[in-house]
Amino acid sequence: MNSDVIIKIDGVFKKYTRDIFSSRWQSLREYLKVLFGMNRYSCITANEFWALKSIDLQIRRGESVALIGKNGCGKSTLLKIIAGILSAEKGRVFVDGKIQALINLGAGFERNLTGRENIINACSLFGVSDAKGVVQEIIEFSELGEFIDNPISGYSSGMYARLGFSLATHLAPDILLIDEILAVGDVAFKNKCMTKIFELKKRGVTIILVSHSHSQVAQLCERAIWINEGEVIKQGNCKDILSDYLSFMEERNPNKINRIKNKNINSESLEKAVAAGLYGPIYDNSDSISNIEVQINGSYEDFSINLHEELVINYSFYLNSQVKNLNVSVNIYTPDGELITTISTLNGDILKHKELGEVKCTLKIQGINLAPGRYVLLMPIHEGHSYLYRHVIGEFWVKTPKELTWGKMNFKYQYKVQE
Repeated sequence: MNSDVIIKIDGVFKKYTRDIFSSRWQSLREYLKVLFGMNRYSCITANEFWALKSIDLQIRRGESVALIGKNGCGKSTLLKIIAGILSAEKGRVFVDGKIQALINLGAGFERNLTGRENIINACSLFGVSDAKGVVQEIIEFSELGEFIDNPISGYSSGMYARLGFSLATHLAPDILLIDEILAVGDVAFKNKCMTKIFELKKRGVTIILVSHSHSQVAQLCERAIWINEGEVIKQGNCKDILSDYLSFMEERNPNKINRIKNKNINSESLEKAVAAGLYGPIYDNSDSISNIEVQINGSYEDFSINLHEELVINYSFYLNSQVKNLNVSVNIYTPDGELITTISTLNGDILKHKELGEVKCTLKIQGINLAPGRYVLLMPIHEGHSYLYRHVIGEFWVKTPKELTWGKMNFKYQYKVQE
């Protein structure tokens, strides 16, 4: 293997079974094949599927590489095969260095031992001498305080994350594998983890990252490998591959706005999110409100908008009984339930005079600056502080520009380089 190549993957295949009983039989069957020297690679049965198909990759020493793709495409499976956690049906993986894997934080810990005792054991296991106070460095980085001398069986998931990350990044790895672990823990600790990873990167540690955070991918990695349905679709410069992948996902997404009429949601995913309370309480049984109609940019149907374009929401409803102090809000949420903003007629009390009959409004948002992605709209209708109606009125998609974007907002800007 070329001395510049630290990981080489040749023709790797991996299959899984869809149900637990077949999975146990498959494991026994594969064990027997290995025992008797038979070829493990064969056609799949009706209950099996290929998680990885003919993967050929090379990763250079000191390189930072992202594995990107939709859920279930095979990214985590490939990472576990590189780490030696899983074995492949066919193909080989060559690794020239010591691996630390941030895949299942806490895996390998002895739950009856304290945090300190687990750190000492791990250092001994990996041949790390404590001559330079590595154990104390790990303890201080974890910020577990007095809990470091408690049995880890009582640790929360966040405490496990602190201990696991601190251990893995202080055991002098040549290769660091990261699978969505940076999504664990509070904001301050996440920032501390990112700083540590950049420090390891500067030292020449090879990093392979699986993450759905495109900002993390773009910040950390020079190269990206796009995997879809178990196969490598494309690899190359991180920015270019990310742009291609996001454009591909947009084309496959229906970009739907779901019209709410007669209090129905025409989207199964929205129904589940609403039922789970993801967007807060729902009020839609009041006899005070009827005939709700909503249009976005003049359409009841599928809707998407380019970044920085104008968003126009037209809505109307009928007040069946007299109300006092009417106000209407439009709430914009991320799909996972985070409130982005509330726009309310309370500013100026512009609907306070409406007490009965039809209400029609137009809301214009000039130059929408939300980061590309899907968003959910809710419309609370109030009488004073009481809800008359509060429900999802639709969803829209902000389309990806040619430039990469980070964070939750995207502003128009101009750079001028001073000579």
